[in-house]
Order: sequence, then structure tokens, then C-alpha cells
Amino acid sequence: MTPILFWALKFALFLLAVAMLCALSRLLIGPSAQDRVMALDCLYINGMLMMLVLGIIYASDVYFEAALLISLFGFVGLLMAVPLAAALGVIARFALHQYLTSPLYRGTDPAIITPKVDIDA
Repeated sequence: MTPILFWALKFALFLLAVAMLCALSRLLIGPSAQDRVMALDCLYINGMLMMLVLGIIYASDVYFEAALLISLFGFVGLLMAVPLAAALGVIARFALHQYLTSPLYRGTDPAIITPKVDIDA
């Protein structure tokens, strides 16, 4: 490996680490759910690229297989997470609406009777 390629790969690893930190900050701070999903997508892509660069540096097939697994699990996880999050949001909004319109919340339920306590007994 030539010195130029060696330092270029080290610089690429550094830039990928910076990109992962930026994506992590967007994942934690992101103002919306869409930003967080895109940050998660960016994190697994940068992790996969980092494994590929390490595979080139160390000339090992294990890193390439790890990159393949990261990309596979990241893609499948993203395909499962988005509909699941949407379904949970719909269920939560429905449950909140049902609770807010219920007699239990409004305090008009005749089944709720305060017990009378006899102090003289």
C-alpha cells in the first residue's frame, strides 16, 4: 500500500467518524421524527462505509462481510421501523382521543360513587 493511499484511507476514516458524530447529534436533537429516521439511516450507511475502508486498510474479508451485514440489517430495520412507528402513532392518538372523550375523563360517569364514611361507628 502506497503512503498516499494509506493517508487517504486514514483521512476517509476521520471524515466518516465526523459524519457519524453529526448524524448522532441529529438523531438526539432532531426536531422531527423524519430527521431522526434519516439520521439513523445515515448512521448505518456511515458505519458500513467505515467497515469497507477498514477492510481495504487491513486487507481482510471479515470487514467486507461485516459491512454487508450492517447494510442488510440497517435496510431491513428501516423498512420495519417506519411503518411500526406510524402504526404506534395512530394507535396512541386514537387511545388519547378515546380517553379525552370518555365519561371517566369528563367526570360524568355515574358508576363512580364516592363512599360515605360513618365517623360515629
